[in-house]
Amino acid sequence: MLKILQINYQGFNIKAFSLLEIIIAIILIVLITSFALPKYNAIIDSSNLSLLKSDLSLIQSGIEQKKTINTLLSNGDKIENLDYSAIDKINEKLFTKVIEFSITSTDTKEKKLGKWSKISDNSYEFYLSSSKSILFLYENEKMLCKSEEDICKEIR
Repeated sequence: MLKILQINYQGFNIKAFSLLEIIIAIILIVLITSFALPKYNAIIDSSNLSLLKSDLSLIQSGIEQKKTINTLLSNGDKIENLDYSAIDKINEKLFTKVIEFSITSTDTKEKKLGKWSKISDNSYEFYLSSSKSILFLYENEKMLCKSEEDICKEIR
């Protein structure tokens, strides 16, 4: 099917594809991309959801561990906040009071996918996709989902 044309231009032999073959190749590339791109976005969303579930488990486990330590030491201290990081700043270390390693933040302007942003002293937002973010509130020593009910059910 592909027939390479030979053109003689000013004494040079030039090999080229016909315009029809180039158009067919472009159409095939567009069709393949149109099927692959939604699948790729679904995979990214799924991996960000898994990351969120993992992060939440670690944070909640860290909170429970701190509560247990405070109970065993009989000091009755409550965990008022989860970190000392600044609000709405990039590359701040989040949740340092309850987990061994830090999770770096993004800000509300950048909204980097798969990252957390600190909204206030006790509220955080996770950017799941370009159109979805999930709001969490740290209240009564628990991370509570404050977004739409179906999203909150999905991460439990």
